[in-house]
Amino acid sequence: MNKPCSMSLTLIALIALSACSTKNNVATIKETSVNKGTNNTCVNEFKALQRLSPHDFDIYQQQFNQLTKSYDVYKTNKGLINKDAQEILNIELDSKLKLICARVKGATFKSMDERSQEVNKI
Repeated sequence: MNKPCSMSLTLIALIALSACSTKNNVATIKETSVNKGTNNTCVNEFKALQRLSPHDFDIYQQQFNQLTKSYDVYKTNKGLINKDAQEILNIELDSKLKLICARVKGATFKSMDERSQEVNKI
């Protein structure tokens, strides 16, 4: 498996675990992120979303969980799958991870914008 996909898939597992943890454990998960760039940003925004919009957090948590389950199936059957199929699945998993992270970023921005509008009304 190539390194970017490996890092992205590690992020999937880290984010999926964050919903099962307390606030302190989410911070610990964030600190152990493999890729300190984009992946760390996604974890931070996901953590913020947990406080800003619990409803949205639950939605994206379910999506991360589905992605994690798909990765687990891939990992379990990796030796049985030809290289082309592995590459396609890696691309799909990485693409979906980026999509969910973009959704999290959008939801976080929307929540902060709504709060900003409330402050502007003062």
